[in-house]
Amino acid sequence: MRSKGKPEELERIRMRAVQAVADGVPQKEVAKVLGVDPTTVCKWFGKFLEDPELLRAKPIQGRPPRLKAGDLARLAELIRKGPCAFGWENDLWSCSRVAELILREFGVKYHTDHVFKLLTAKMKFSFQKPEKVAREKDPEAVARWLKEELPDIKKKSRKRRRPSS
Repeated sequence: MRSKGKPEELERIRMRAVQAVADGVPQKEVAKVLGVDPTTVCKWFGKFLEDPELLRAKPIQGRPPRLKAGDLARLAELIRKGPCAFGWENDLWSCSRVAELILREFGVKYHTDHVFKLLTAKMKFSFQKPEKVAREKDPEAVARWLKEELPDIKKKSRKRRRPSS
């Protein structure tokens, strides 16, 4: 199993271990300090003697991304246009809607859970929940109430705060 860490950091650890063993430090002691198995240190030293390049950092292999950097930039532009521009009736994005948009525009199918990871980790979008505003809300009536009625209510409440005896 591969150790956790960046390839360059792991290479540095392997080289330190090999150098310590070459300097005469026992392999068990090197392994204990580094937190690895003694057989691992033995393998590293053997590979170093065979060819030092075998201990060099190797890039982490993985599946290549299905959407390239240019595709992600274009997807960000499409998302900023809003869902209504693509035929949805309200202006709220969901992962399933974004997945459908990706399928329509790029021909790539993504699971909704992966779409969330894509949007937050790679594209740096944040989860935002819209504020709920009552449809019946009348801003003029609210402003009038705050200006005329609220001060009277506050005055009455101050009068009631007198200490009782």
